[in-house]
Formats: sequence, C-alpha cells, structure tokens
Amino acid sequence: MQIGEALLLSDTNKLPDVDLATLTIDEETKVGHKKDEIRSVLESGAYLLYKEPAHHGFDLHLFSEENIYPLLFEAFKPLVDNEFRFFSINNKRMGSERHFYFETWTLDNPPHGAEE
Repeated sequence: MQIGEALLLSDTNKLPDVDLATLTIDEETKVGHKKDEIRSVLESGAYLLYKEPAHHGFDLHLFSEENIYPLLFEAFKPLVDNEFRFFSINNKRMGSERHFYFETWTLDNPPHGAEE
C-alpha cells in the first residue's frame, strides 16, 4: 500500500462499488477533502484505511461507521512487547496536533485522548 492510497475492507463478500482513484489523496488533497466519497464507503458497511504522509513517515487512518476502537485497541495490545509502551489516540479528544507528539514532553502524563 502506497502513501495516499485507500484500501477498502469488508467483513462481507461484497465491497461497495466505488472507483478507488476517487479516494486517493496527495499533498494537496487530504482525507478531509474526500468526505462525500468516504461517506459512501462507510454507509455500505465497509471500512476504509488510508496511509497518509506524516512528519516522520506515515500515519494510518481507519474509518468505520461504527465505533471499533475498543475491539481494535484490545486486539493490538498483546502484540506489543512488554518493554514498549503502546498508546491509542482518539483524534476527536486531542486538542491540537501537538498532542500527538506527547511522548516528547509528557510521557509520564499523556493528554486526554491517549490511552495506554
């Protein structure tokens, strides 16, 4: 999966009828510019995964119509070695992008929205 590409996931045998090219993002076109296209995918019951450019690599964005956060977070926790700390960040609870880099200034007291 390349940065900017969208990946459709479904737990049924039917994916929504959508042109993946309309979901592609780039430096000028972020996911916020694709609201109508994203909505049509989510309303079909499918999930949408983006690999978006970030300051030091990339971020993965997973969109779904229902709240999958608790199941997803609990499923990933056992995959992380005990010597590492694993955080899940709820974008809606973060006040600014600065909070996504909290490990550089307040690792002992993560901001509201970062769960370990």
